[in-house]
Amino acid sequence: MILSAVLNPAVRRAICCIVGWLIVGCTENPFTNTETFQSHSSLRGQIQFNQSDTTQMPRAYIWMEALDFGTFSEIGGAFKLSLPSPSNQPGGGFTGSSNVYFYLANFSLDSIRVVMHKGELIFERGSLNNVGQVEEDIVLNQLFSVDISAEPAFFTSGFEDTLDVSVTLSAFADSQAIWTMAATTDDISSVLLWQVDSTSNDATFLRNLDATEQLRIIGETPVTWHGQFVIAPQLIDIGEYRVLPHLWVDGHRPPDALIRKLGTTFRAYDESFRFLPFLRNGGKLTILEPK
Repeated sequence: MILSAVLNPAVRRAICCIVGWLIVGCTENPFTNTETFQSHSSLRGQIQFNQSDTTQMPRAYIWMEALDFGTFSEIGGAFKLSLPSPSNQPGGGFTGSSNVYFYLANFSLDSIRVVMHKGELIFERGSLNNVGQVEEDIVLNQLFSVDISAEPAFFTSGFEDTLDVSVTLSAFADSQAIWTMAATTDDISSVLLWQVDSTSNDATFLRNLDATEQLRIIGETPVTWHGQFVIAPQLIDIGEYRVLPHLWVDGHRPPDALIRKLGTTFRAYDESFRFLPFLRNGGKLTILEPK
């Protein structure tokens, strides 16, 4: 006998209501319940830098993978990441989860996860609390220190001279593998001269002709690399510069898309290296007006 035939009409109506409620409840998208899920366009947090020299106040690059979008933290690590409008996102507004990376080239890499619906953040999901603050600790540990010396520290515009560069590196806790350009096992043959406070953000590229790419291992015992470069100050604007040696960390590598967003590529030995966030000491060089 068919079951519906033995049930009275009231019971059949009750069963239909229960089945209907179960179907709706199981298939409903929770993101469409605007009373439960509030969407927002920015998140905030604080990066902790575990570093050897606490007198320096670094900045890290913050990059959201799903949107290929990034910004820099404030000096000292406070940050606010404001998303582009949904109309400027892939598909007119991203829905799903995304990693957010925190990057400083000679520090460890860290990340969090956020959840988005139609281009906006959902608070109290992923790593965010109910006010859009990152709940998890974001810690970047310094992998190695970089101390740079440039001699002479002053050049007079219009005169050619030789620039002597020394780069001292020391790893913390674990040894690090570093890519650089060199001609021998203890020199460095590729640097940039980056003009401080220049609106053009230009850099001058110096490389010795016999340089080749090398992978070197550094440990806790400091190691110093030396390089000599012919500098023609008449080709360089008067002003203050920083000497930036080309150094790429082989481990703790971020996604390639993050590096491209910064304007360079992994193991690039050209002017684009200046865009890489890096914590360094020293390397000041000044080009003076002739008397």
